[in-house]
Amino acid sequence: MPNKRITYQQKIGNKGQLQIAEMFTQYDWQPRPLSPDLGEDLIVDIYDNGVSAGLAFYVQIKSSEDISKFQIKNGNFSYLLEVKDLMHWQDYLPPVFILLWDTSKRYGHWIMANEIIKELDKENPKWRKQNKVKVRLPSNNTTGDTGLKGLRKKLAWSQWDTIRSGKNLEMKFDLSFPNDPLAKIEEEGVRQFLAGGETVTISGKYITKIQYSDWYERKFGKPEIHPEGKLVLGPTKSERVDKLRLTFLSLQGNIVKTQNIEIKATRVGNEKITFSNEHLPTPFLCNISIEYTGLLSMTMSLKGSKTSAQEALIAYDLFEKLRHGGRIRVEVLTNAQDWGEWGKNEIPIPEKSFPELDKSFKKTLQKLSLIEQKTGVVFSLSDKGIDEKNWRIVNRVYEIIQNGRLESTLKNNTFTLSGPSEPDASNILVSALCQSHDEGKPFFFNIKENESWADILGVKVPLGPKKSHANGSLTKKCVRSIARLKNSTSSPQTIDITVENGNYIEEYLDWLTSPSELPDITT
Repeated sequence: MPNKRITYQQKIGNKGQLQIAEMFTQYDWQPRPLSPDLGEDLIVDIYDNGVSAGLAFYVQIKSSEDISKFQIKNGNFSYLLEVKDLMHWQDYLPPVFILLWDTSKRYGHWIMANEIIKELDKENPKWRKQNKVKVRLPSNNTTGDTGLKGLRKKLAWSQWDTIRSGKNLEMKFDLSFPNDPLAKIEEEGVRQFLAGGETVTISGKYITKIQYSDWYERKFGKPEIHPEGKLVLGPTKSERVDKLRLTFLSLQGNIVKTQNIEIKATRVGNEKITFSNEHLPTPFLCNISIEYTGLLSMTMSLKGSKTSAQEALIAYDLFEKLRHGGRIRVEVLTNAQDWGEWGKNEIPIPEKSFPELDKSFKKTLQKLSLIEQKTGVVFSLSDKGIDEKNWRIVNRVYEIIQNGRLESTLKNNTFTLSGPSEPDASNILVSALCQSHDEGKPFFFNIKENESWADILGVKVPLGPKKSHANGSLTKKCVRSIARLKNSTSSPQTIDITVENGNYIEEYLDWLTSPSELPDITT
């Protein structure tokens, strides 16, 4: 019998495995071959200067003399994998990395098996029923220094919940600001961050040293400072909730309103702490600042409150009543012992602290509030307010709720219509126009819908069953357009329709305050 020979692909595979083992060893990581071969080629332990990082990963090697043949147009690499292998590696611990290796150029590209599975689940949930699937390896996942540091971070993040359990993460850094205008601006930002907890962004070129907790650096490695990078420091926050009662008093000392609110510390600094109710829907946004010098101050605003129309209307009336001045009595209802002398305080409201509010905006709020009450929907008013389009729809829906009927006269009204070349029941308006064209008569149509809606501020407002009637005359130019629509062989067609001397009536049956004037229509 002839001797059993090693195949060409086995030679390439062995060569690749030896090269990869050498690469990891030079990087101070410790690769170990696996026996028996159960689908993974190596297990690699990560070390830093001979000290174990407590991280390891499996490697499945795909070697080739030229991996450029697997490169696709966007620069990434595409490779065919067995589905049974991916299912075997799902949720593997330590995780498995697929490494596509070029034996000629001694470099490669990698991806974590669980990332492949997550992407496949998103793109093709039925992939597990196939025998093989194409997977993509990112071109920036290299086996150079930057790429392997990225692999280590990917590995550490995949085990983050276990790594961080029961530990506090600390970061220390040194800054050095030169004597130039831009540096001084950032230096002042750091001062405000330390004093009051304001967010600050620091350019990497001013950072001379960064150090994390030992347990973090053991897993992720020593942090690198990039001059073109940014360090963003956000406010220190607290999840503790304090409940306050705010009593608003007029200049004469009369109680205008009492409002209970919940606040959390949103910015904590060495010189000032700020509390806010921004975490909850509220009639108004309230910020209370306490300086360690003893000064207590408060700001109130509709901006950012994210309230319903009814709540915004309440806040509007309150601000109107306090526009000429008054006082706010602050009483802490929970954890009062922690507040000390600030637990019960009065803050003066100077005259014109609140601007005069637009009366037309109040009317719109009243209409929105009524719509909320009648339909059961709740709007969320944003900082952007109410634009002209939504303003028109609010007025329209308000009128519907008041009497259930809308009527308008069509005088040289032009609108754009899209329709199929062969109109059917799915486009009643197109059918009615074509019929009027064929008969040479003024057009009319009646429509009944079982459900109708209006969109206000991104909220669907239910308006119930609806009847619509329209009639009018078509201009000669419009008649020619209808003919072109009717005779067209392509679909859809878009034309301009001009209607003269017509009427358009809508009746919303749930809101009618008088008998319907339109004929009964079968849906």
